Amino acid sequence: MKILHVLYSGLGGHGNVFFSLIDADKAKEFKYEALFYGIENVRDEYLDKCLAKNVTWYFSKKNYKVDPIYYINIFRSIYQSNPDVIFLHGSGYIVQTMIFKIFFGRKCKIVVRET
Repeated sequence: MKILHVLYSGLGGHGNVFFSLIDADKAKEFKYEALFYGIENVRDEYLDKCLAKNVTWYFSKKNYKVDPIYYINIFRSIYQSNPDVIFLHGSGYIVQTMIFKIFFGRKCKIVVRET
């Protein structure tokens, strides 16, 4: 089962939760992917951990102004990942995940974790 985590690219609690969940999967039952988003580049620490843990990752950087391409890239990354579960670290991208489910008939589950 593939789980795509959608989380902020900069410093914050999302990365800690994400990597803790991977570490807790001692039986290696799941395949993890990460979609990092935000105005900051992905932290080098996160990329190093993704490499060490064999986690495929995507990144969409947002401009400070209205940026429709950014949202298209978020959707494209979800589509490319084609996950069984989308784990949102915040509800900001629920629209893109619902579009994915509706237009592509994908029976993926959506989990939202608010902090």
